[in-house]
Amino acid sequence: MSEERSGQQNSFERGKSSQPSSMERNILDVIIVSYNVAHLLEDCLGSLLSEKGVDVVITVVDNNSSDGTVAMVRKKFPQVNLVASRKNLGFSAANNLALKGSRSKYALLLNPDTKVLPGAIKKMVDYMEANGEVGALGPKLLNPDGSLQYSARTFPSLTTQFLESTYLFRIFPQSRFFGQHFMTYWDHGQEKKVDWVSGAALMVRGEAIEKTGLLDEGFFMYSEEVDWCYRIKRAGYEVVYFPQAEIIHYDARSSEDEARRLEMVLSGRYRFFARHYPSWQGLFLRLLVLGGLVIRIIFCAGASLLPLKGRKRFRKKLHSFVQVFLWHGEARGENYGEK
Repeated sequence: MSEERSGQQNSFERGKSSQPSSMERNILDVIIVSYNVAHLLEDCLGSLLSEKGVDVVITVVDNNSSDGTVAMVRKKFPQVNLVASRKNLGFSAANNLALKGSRSKYALLLNPDTKVLPGAIKKMVDYMEANGEVGALGPKLLNPDGSLQYSARTFPSLTTQFLESTYLFRIFPQSRFFGQHFMTYWDHGQEKKVDWVSGAALMVRGEAIEKTGLLDEGFFMYSEEVDWCYRIKRAGYEVVYFPQAEIIHYDARSSEDEARRLEMVLSGRYRFFARHYPSWQGLFLRLLVLGGLVIRIIFCAGASLLPLKGRKRFRKKLHSFVQVFLWHGEARGENYGEK
C-alpha cells in the first residue's frame, strides 16, 4: 500500500510494506535523518534491512538533500517510509516529523552514516523488553577501523567545560576526574547506567517519550540528545550504555566549515545550560569557552608560523577559531538556525 501527502514544508510517502497506523503498537520505529549522504544512507539501510528477528518500520526524513537521496530511497528501498522536507529542518525537528506519527513501543534514532552490525537491533529491543526502568539505550559505537568511539558521557558542567577548554581531559584520560566527560576512565565493554548516550544510535521507550515530550526543536543540531536524556532521567527512567550491541559510526561530517560546526555545538551547549542550570552558570560557561578559544588561537597562530609539516592545517584551524570567537559578539542568542 502506498500513499503520499504533500504540505508546505514536506511530503510523506509510505513504504510499500508499511502498514498505516493503527491502535496496535509495532515493536520498533527506526528514524533516520539524512542530509547529502546518499551513499552512506544506502549502506545504512542495507545493514538495517538485513537484521533478523525483529520487525521494524523504517522512516527516512530527508532534509532537502541535493545529492539524489530522495530518488535513491524511492528506487532502491520502496519498503521504507520517506519524508522529503523542502528545507533543512535540523536534526531535532526532522526526527520529530517521524516521532509524531510513531505508534511503536520503541523508537530508534539512527544516523545515516552508520552500519548496523548483525544482531544489534534485536539485542537492544530484547534488553528494553526485559528492563522496563530503562528509558533510553545506546549501543557501543565503533570507528570504521573497529576502535571504540566514546558515546556514553556525563552531563556537561562548568567542570567538564574547564577540562575541555584547557585540554586537561586529553592529557589525563585515565583519571576519573579529568576524564569524566567522555568517561575515558572505565571499561566501555561493560554495561553501565550513564547520564546520556550519543544520538547517532539512540533507542527510546515510547512511554518515556509520552511522559517527557519530543526532542526540543530549539536545538538545530548537537546537544538535543543530551537534553532528551536529561528529561528522561528526570522522569524517573534510566539511561543505559549497552555494549553488547555494536554499530559502526563513520562520523561523516563535512570538514569544509569547521567554524560553523563548532558554532552549532556551542549553541546547543548554551541552550542546554539555559534550560536546566542557573543563569550564572551560563555566563561562566561562555567565559570558559572564550578562554579555551584564546588558548587555541594562540597555539595555532604559533604553530602556523613554525616550519612544520602541518602548517596549512593549523592556519585553517586558526581561521575557524577566530571566526567562532567573533561569532560570540554577534548576539545570536542560544539558538542556532540556518544562515
